[in-house]
Amino acid sequence: MNDKYKYSANPTFCNEVIFNDEHIKVTKKWCWNVKSVYEKPDINVLKVLLDGESFNCEGKSTFVSYEGKRLTDLEFDYMGDWENEMCCIGINGKGYGFLNKNIEVIIPPKYKYANDFNNGYAPVYNGKEWLYVDKNGNELYLKNQYQRLENFSEGLARVSLLNISWEYLAYHSEYPEFAGYWGYVDKNGKEVIKPQYIYAFDFIGDRAIVAKGKWTIDKKWDNEYNQGKYGRKKSCGALLTNRATKLFPAYMMKLRGL
Repeated sequence: MNDKYKYSANPTFCNEVIFNDEHIKVTKKWCWNVKSVYEKPDINVLKVLLDGESFNCEGKSTFVSYEGKRLTDLEFDYMGDWENEMCCIGINGKGYGFLNKNIEVIIPPKYKYANDFNNGYAPVYNGKEWLYVDKNGNELYLKNQYQRLENFSEGLARVSLLNISWEYLAYHSEYPEFAGYWGYVDKNGKEVIKPQYIYAFDFIGDRAIVAKGKWTIDKKWDNEYNQGKYGRKKSCGALLTNRATKLFPAYMMKLRGL
């Protein structure tokens, strides 16, 4: 263990009664001199911040059971949310991977970036291209290389030829989580709808909200804080598309909350 960490290696069992009256008895079963503890009861394990200011902020974290047993010797620099009974973990110098609710490392930390699991798959980046992994660690490579992948919804996932997250936008009000040049792929990696939409949402009820238009870099959007970033040159508003790519005119702001 690195000497800079002041915590003990494992919880200490104490079995100490801290409150007792005719109605209730409270017993402290174990304690651990750590920074913080986070619980998600349906998973039945606790996240423990061993050192640092907060989870995922220059700190070390691990897992412990409700019974006070440390569940792994590994210490993580990143711990994601529990999604589909899988948790994304990261270790500096190695990368991102995933473990299951039994705290078994199913996918070793080897990816440069990784998103949470949803509907059986997680988007990951291996340093060269984006792809999907399933819960067994099987990799799904796509026939085309995209700059951004999102999770599957109703068997289709959004894929973009343009990474246009908030730091690349002239205006942060442009819904960066949905901005790009989007199309959709199926779980075989086949491109079902080619990238063509500057905005796209996930499929819900066999429909998805999309918008056509064009992103450009124009000096008219530059200011003292932002230069050389993307803005919308034109947009035809929102459309509804089904899997047959039939388009239905709609109004963006009304559809935004559907």
